[in-house]
Amino acid sequence: MRHKSGFTLIELIVAVSIMMVLLGVGSYAISGFTQSRKVMSARNEMTTHIKLARNLAMTNQLPNKTTNLQYVRVTISGMTISVVGVAKNGSVFTASPYFSKTVEAKGAITTINNGSISGFGFDGISGKLTDINGNLSDNPLTLNVVEGSSNYSIGINSLGIITDEN
Repeated sequence: MRHKSGFTLIELIVAVSIMMVLLGVGSYAISGFTQSRKVMSARNEMTTHIKLARNLAMTNQLPNKTTNLQYVRVTISGMTISVVGVAKNGSVFTASPYFSKTVEAKGAITTINNGSISGFGFDGISGKLTDINGNLSDNPLTLNVVEGSSNYSIGINSLGIITDEN
């Protein structure tokens, strides 16, 4: 009797099946990791824009070189953040250094606390947290950047200090 070397059809089918299962599990894990990184990147970009808004308030910057800034208003809708300066006489400034930017994160949204408010601000001298009308606020805010199961938060306390929550 001759001894043949090689693999049987059953052995090949089992080996290919195991490789397919491992490939499927690996690609699922990589896609979840990629989504998580995109949402974290969007959260970091949103944090940077909010920190810039606070810095504009604390340095009392208005485009026309006057120094009568009352507060800086920040509004967020989906992944678009708008930052405007509001003078003591009620004038609203949208020109540079103020801005409106859309953070690129397909499918991600930003919610503020429970979604009941659309904005907040920073006091023009102290940089403390204000409501959307410029009144000082004692209630800290939590902004959530969410896409699918990925959720990353930005915290802002009453002193206006901004932190990445996770």
